[in-house]
Amino acid sequence: MTMQRVLKAALYARVSLEEQAKYGFSIDGQIEALRQYCRVNLIDIYDIYIDAGASGRTRRNRPQLERMLADAKQKRYDVALVWRISRLSRNFTDLLTIVDSFKLNGIALQSMTEQFDSSTALGGFVLQMMGAAAELERVNIAENVRISALERSRQGNWNAGNNVLGYLWVSTPGKGHGRVEVIPHEAVIVNQIFELYANAQLGLKAITNRLNQDGHRTKKGNLFSSIAVRGILHNRNYIGQIRYKVAKNQRTQGSVNVEWSQGNHPPIVSEELWNKAHAVYTNRPKQIQRKTPRIYPLTGLLKCPQCGTGMIAGRTENKRKDGTYRINHYYICGKYNSKGPIACKGNRVRANDIESQFYRQLQFFLNNPSFVDGIAKAANAKLDVTRTPLLQSLKEIDLELTQLENQQKQLFTHFECGKIKKEDLLNALDRIKLRRQDLSLAKNNTELELASSKAPVIDPDTIQKALERFREIMRSEPGDKQKELLRKLVSKITLPSDRSLSGLTIHGTEALMHLKLSNVQEEC
Repeated sequence: MTMQRVLKAALYARVSLEEQAKYGFSIDGQIEALRQYCRVNLIDIYDIYIDAGASGRTRRNRPQLERMLADAKQKRYDVALVWRISRLSRNFTDLLTIVDSFKLNGIALQSMTEQFDSSTALGGFVLQMMGAAAELERVNIAENVRISALERSRQGNWNAGNNVLGYLWVSTPGKGHGRVEVIPHEAVIVNQIFELYANAQLGLKAITNRLNQDGHRTKKGNLFSSIAVRGILHNRNYIGQIRYKVAKNQRTQGSVNVEWSQGNHPPIVSEELWNKAHAVYTNRPKQIQRKTPRIYPLTGLLKCPQCGTGMIAGRTENKRKDGTYRINHYYICGKYNSKGPIACKGNRVRANDIESQFYRQLQFFLNNPSFVDGIAKAANAKLDVTRTPLLQSLKEIDLELTQLENQQKQLFTHFECGKIKKEDLLNALDRIKLRRQDLSLAKNNTELELASSKAPVIDPDTIQKALERFREIMRSEPGDKQKELLRKLVSKITLPSDRSLSGLTIHGTEALMHLKLSNVQEEC
């Protein structure tokens, strides 16, 4: 009696949006062709993996490809079957990585429309040539798309999709083009912004506050910010123009020139109003850089107790009776500063007070032996955790080696009983031998990795010396460098809703094992 094992195949299909639109590639067509191939060649289908609308430029955002590769590691199928090699990837490096992954796990790769044997030197060479050709085709397609888009922009065709307040892009199905329509109620908001800036002489923050308080929202339905308002004031789409970029260096695609052409869409803002607004912008006094700027080391780290947004630097100037000015430094909610009181409250905190409390609290913990011991314990525990997957992998390898040994014994038993022929026995033994070689290599590599992961135990003295070195650097470095160093230890700083400094909590980074440091007064 001859025992023949039926091969199992994993079918993979992919099509990008560009290919679907331009060439008419069909997921259903690919899958049906692969199914027919399996029927003719008596191959069972293990599973079907489809990445619809995914580009072959990269492996990112292709969950089904990653699932198929994960199943390959588990030896759940024998053959990876595709319509064309380019379906796996048009990126040469990614393609070789995918092929190596299949080869390492004993999975054959077959293309329904291309003939090659990836297990041979010649077949591998042919596969590499096909991969290089696929990447060249991808580059050519991308360049053609870029040139086509550039030419369309030069001709005044809309290129901003539905990202511009006041306009609606209506596409024409199947023809690759469409028309632009003005949205009346959004156009009113745009004109209001220009009017407030040009005629009422309001600043960006004042306009932002008014828009948000009146219930107006951006194109995406968010609150307006000063940056969004400024972007609208500088967007030439509103006077009927189209923006496009021309690379200065076509070979490196480096820096670019931004140019404008006359568009085919209707303007929303008159050129007179546009010119008046930009005259105001040009003549508006620019903020003078302070001669002795104060460093705010907690900018971004300190979080607003109400909305959680990073707090930014703020200052006010109070004139004294003698004519001099007193400058007050504080931290203020970034969302409030950008979007106004409709978004959040200012939640101001005096800079000197919060910084003194922060440094005192941080210094206390860095000098506290029990805190240093806690870091050491957490660090050593993490080292042990990194070894766990390796130990599990080694256990699985040993289990499979035992199973192969039992399979080999069973084959000899079947042969002695006449259940299988000598030829089938030898073929099965060859497969087991190859698999055992692969497992032995994997076991050796895992054992080497385990040996290298046996790092010496981290003792508290080592951590204490590192923290002392950190303090020395903090004292010697300039303020802007101190901000960078702080972010090595601190991920964020939080306050309770009443902004009480006694409730300040320092959240450590990976370097501090994500510990939370608070209540320094009680421990003192």
